Amino acid sequence: MAEDAPRERWDGWVGPRTWIPVAGLLVVVLAALGGLLAFKWDGSGSTSSGASAASNSSPFKDGRQSTHQHADFLVIIRGKQIDYGQKQFIAELGNEASDAAHVHLPHTTVVHVHKTSTTWDEFFRSVQTELLDASYPTVKLGAACMKLPGGDKVCDGNGESFKFIVNGVKVDGIANTEIHDMDRVLVSFGPETFQQVMDQQWPKVSDQACILSERCSERIPKDEPPETCQGQGDCVKPGG
Repeated sequence: MAEDAPRERWDGWVGPRTWIPVAGLLVVVLAALGGLLAFKWDGSGSTSSGASAASNSSPFKDGRQSTHQHADFLVIIRGKQIDYGQKQFIAELGNEASDAAHVHLPHTTVVHVHKTSTTWDEFFRSVQTELLDASYPTVKLGAACMKLPGGDKVCDGNGESFKFIVNGVKVDGIANTEIHDMDRVLVSFGPETFQQVMDQQWPKVSDQACILSERCSERIPKDEPPETCQGQGDCVKPGG
């Protein structure tokens, strides 16, 4: 009877026919990773992507770009409209609180945005107004407050509340949201119900932003004065 053939035993040794293809694959993978890292990183601690180049060319220190947009707005507190057409709020009359957003003559119910990613909070602060509402994660719904020009402060409670309306739609807050071209925004505070605000106050929000953004050319008056651009950066054509 023939003896059984000895069983093969793996002792940790791998032959060339096995490790050469594996080694070749690792070389390819490492080369690809090296190329990717070289593209993403220039060795000096900064990316070399197009986004970085755009940031470096920004006219603003915070990396944002020039723009030119407009939005209609109205603030009514206990039935009385806040007049942001007063001298201290007008850009060309000395209000240089913000290079991002401000009010120009003669359309003083329109905010002019000259910087991308500008929020309503940023604009309101430039006109001596501070708003905290539920658009901030740290502010609970129904706990909004506004500090008015002159220092008075109003907050939700005691039968009075804020109503925020953007383009005819009720929202929880606007302070921490970006201003968009052609927006129409109402901030109302008082004892009125939402329906009363919609019926009585919403129609008072102007619709002049389209004139300044040149999106309703048929409505532009023949004697409309040329708009001046305030702030840093290039003056971008409206809608551009």
